[in-house]
Amino acid sequence: DTLQVADPPVGLKVLLHPLRDGHFDNKAFKKAIDWGSKAAGRYGKRQAVKAWLAQAFNHGVPEIIKAEKFPDAQRRANLLKDLHRRWEQRPICAALCIEVWQMYFEVKGQDAGQPDEAVQEILRWMPVYSDRTTPSALLKALTAHGWMLHQL
Repeated sequence: DTLQVADPPVGLKVLLHPLRDGHFDNKAFKKAIDWGSKAAGRYGKRQAVKAWLAQAFNHGVPEIIKAEKFPDAQRRANLLKDLHRRWEQRPICAALCIEVWQMYFEVKGQDAGQPDEAVQEILRWMPVYSDRTTPSALLKALTAHGWMLHQL
């Protein structure tokens, strides 16, 4: 194999998660990855078009799941059911990333015996729908919620 260097160098963007301060649970993330890999399906072209159109009709602004709309545990439990339903849709390019992080927060909540805390963490750190969020919308949403973008 030959390593080739681009001239000029190709830029790279890295998105850093907000749990770098020691609150990240590697075991829970591995469980979420395993869960997500078992649930992964064939790419949904129609689903991708729907996501793109939803963003276009919203003038490029990502659809954020607003925590204020889920003020109590019952509404948050219903939101989690809705997220599960969306995870079953044919995935678009950003879906697996979104789903694994949402699954991670659910695993952490289950392991701690606090399922409502899981949904609150989803609303705090990954408040988007996996079936209608494009990569550019995901980047906008996450950087607005504590994720850090670095360009290298």
